[in-house]
Amino acid sequence: MFGLYIVTDDRAALEPQEFHLWPENVPAWNLFCKVLTQWNTDNGEPTGLNYPGVEVVMRKHRIKRSEELNMFNKIQAMEEATLKAWSEKRNG
Repeated sequence: MFGLYIVTDDRAALEPQEFHLWPENVPAWNLFCKVLTQWNTDNGEPTGLNYPGVEVVMRKHRIKRSEELNMFNKIQAMEEATLKAWSEKRNG
């Protein structure tokens, strides 16, 4: 996910997987990709995004005030899904 790979004996796991986005979700996806450096960690495990850092990225990319909450909600949904997927791969 997101160009990150887990080393396994299964070569198929190393192949990038195609996915599709609804056009209205592309701006949120692009923003999410820009905040991938904003993960908080505990003992090397991601625990969630650094929200003040997310706000800075949103401001720097001139997200309209009227879109901030909607965009932030989408970022949180992707954050939750990412944490769940990483947890499942670790504990899988």
